[in-house]
Amino acid sequence: MTPDKLREAAKVLLAAADGKKIEYTGIHGTRIKWWHHNGSEFYFDTYEYRVKPEPFEVWLICRKGSNVILSACNSFKQAEGYGISNSEIRHMKEVEE
Repeated sequence: MTPDKLREAAKVLLAAADGKKIEYTGIHGTRIKWWHHNGSEFYFDTYEYRVKPEPFEVWLICRKGSNVILSACNSFKQAEGYGISNSEIRHMKEVEE
């Protein structure tokens, strides 16, 4: 393994030790889907591993009663700070299939 691949493997192993969810995919042309790793053995020569990404979240400031988006924010607090009159805040979160 190259030093960069060793560092990446160390990040994954430390995250697994901390209880984070790990996913894997094949490294030989099968990178179509990521699967849940059950926490057993790691085979870095056969699979690519990653820490499962957090779902994408956004808070939208919309014109009240319509779907017109006035702004998008990374947090509710940030959206609340805009104080745009005649608007409402909508929370959207990525859904896994």
